Amino acid sequence: MADPFINKVAIVMSLCALCLCVASCMTGSKSARVYVDPMGSRMVLEKAELQKLTALAENGSFEAMESVYGHYTFGRYDKSQSRYWLTKLAQTGDPIYRENLQVELMDDGEQTTGD
Repeated sequence: MADPFINKVAIVMSLCALCLCVASCMTGSKSARVYVDPMGSRMVLEKAELQKLTALAENGSFEAMESVYGHYTFGRYDKSQSRYWLTKLAQTGDPIYRENLQVELMDDGEQTTGD
């Protein structure tokens, strides 16, 4: 009999993959629609919402930083903005974002410093 936890993880991962596929297909769209990942986070923000969240993120709101990072990473991809917000998130001390930044830096051939 299959482990119920593993089944749930597989379902969540499938939904994440589906949402990332939808987001990548829609990144060229000029529509004002908002696409949402399985956890409920917006991946493409409307201009006014992006401006509001960017201001909050610049003032230290972790949740706003995550939203803006998601927008530039999974919605309207912009490598420099994605890296900027990933760096800001890593600077909060969050271990997942710190590790993600280190991996991204290594993938790009850049040097990383230890913790």
